Amino acid sequence: MAKRQFQRKQYIIKPKFQLKISGIITGTLLIAVIITTSFLYVNIINSIIPEFSSKKLKEKIDSITKLRQHQHVQYTKYTKDEKLLEVLFPKETDMLADYEKSIVIGVLHKVNKNLLPWILILLSLTSAAGIFLSHRIAGPIYNVEKSLDEIRRGNLAKRIYLRWSDEFKSLANLANESVAKLDKSISECKELVTKLKQLNKQLKSSITDKETIKLVNEAENNINNLKDLLGQYKTTG
Repeated sequence: MAKRQFQRKQYIIKPKFQLKISGIITGTLLIAVIITTSFLYVNIINSIIPEFSSKKLKEKIDSITKLRQHQHVQYTKYTKDEKLLEVLFPKETDMLADYEKSIVIGVLHKVNKNLLPWILILLSLTSAAGIFLSHRIAGPIYNVEKSLDEIRRGNLAKRIYLRWSDEFKSLANLANESVAKLDKSISECKELVTKLKQLNKQLKSSITDKETIKLVNEAENNINNLKDLLGQYKTTG
């Protein structure tokens, strides 16, 4: 029977960190939505009101007799837009005359044109916020990986240092404590090896039995091998 893969059922593991990241993302999206909605609303109002002002209405009344003969020329360019408008808003479109449809489509074109620069600005700001947020996460991860790689290569004197604003400080502290403990143990082993070499040297100078000398020499070789092995590690001690 195949083993079931491990699945996390608890989604809130680091509440403070997760809520902080979630808050930044939600806040950024909320600001983008508010700005977009505000500019959309203002542009629609600024585009619609002039079309129904007294001046505009007077112009329409004065030219109403000419609408039919100019209708084809005036609305041909909006044919595709009219079809799209009818598909999206069939009931509302049926209530409009041809020239009213052209007004709505004209307003929408104007709104789209005015909103495009702001949309590009919002996309740039959102991208910048994404880069900033990812840096707050990717930067410390890169620092931790780089430090751990140096520790893996034998530098037990290395410690992980993060800025006060960085994430994962608890992880860095835990790693530093583990490395410090290992550093202390290796340093103590080096001191013991030094003492063993001295004892072995004294023992070797005080014996004459060939079998014992052979054992002492073998012990010396093992001590030297252990010294070489421990010598691969750089320690603070």
